[in-house]
This record gives sequence, C-alpha cells and structure tokens, in this order.
Amino acid sequence: MQSEAISEALRDPGMTWQERKIKQNHDLFAEHPEWVWVLEQNSSIIGFVTFKIIRERGLGIIENNGVLPQYAGKGLGKFMYRHVLGYFRKEGLNVASVETGLDDPHIPARKAYEGVGFDRSTPVVYYWQDLRKNNSSSNPD
Repeated sequence: MQSEAISEALRDPGMTWQERKIKQNHDLFAEHPEWVWVLEQNSSIIGFVTFKIIRERGLGIIENNGVLPQYAGKGLGKFMYRHVLGYFRKEGLNVASVETGLDDPHIPARKAYEGVGFDRSTPVVYYWQDLRKNNSSSNPD
C-alpha cells in the first residue's frame, strides 16, 4: 500500500484532501463566519486564514490559510498571522497554536510561523500498518 493511500485511509476515504479542506472551511464559516478572514487587494481575494477559539482553555488555533501563488514570499502570511494573533490577544486568550507538515512544501509555512514568534514545536510521527500484509509480529497468536 502506498503512503498516500494509507494517509487517505486514515482520513475520510470518500474525500480528497482538497475536498476535506473545503468542507472544513465551509463548516467553520457556517458556524463562526467571524473566524474566516480573507485578504484582498483591489477587491480580489488573494489570501485567507481561518482560526478557532477555545475560550475555556484560553486557546486560539490558526487553521487553514494560504495566499495565491503569485503573492507567495511577500510576507502576506505573516501579515495575516500577526492580525489573527492580535485578535487572540484582544479576546483575552493566553496561548496560540498552529499545526503544519514537516514535508518540504510546508517549509515556507514553518518559516512564516517562526517569523511571527511561534517558538515551540513538538514533531509528531504517525505510524501505520498495511494489515493485508499480515505482519506476524502484529498477530496475537
């Protein structure tokens, strides 16, 4: 089983990652439209950031975000994150978090998060097993 196929199996196998992201953003907007912000230039959307607030934990979480490819590398991600972090402060939150991938396509995101002061990280490793291989060490017998 390929890693991508395993990754899909661990999530909703009926949806691509793009469909999952769209659904996450639509669901969040339906419940909390104030937690979905867009970045505009000349009346066109060029970026967005979504977040959630868990008040009982004093926690703000930056979720989905991005800018159009032609605007990448211009500091717009940092611009959006700074505004969200300022909003978290105004809301009286104590902690902000964000999660991103460790793969190469997420290098710009990691640099942007570090650039606005995110300074703690805990790498996570996901293990999986292709059960069709019937690995002898995983059998109870």
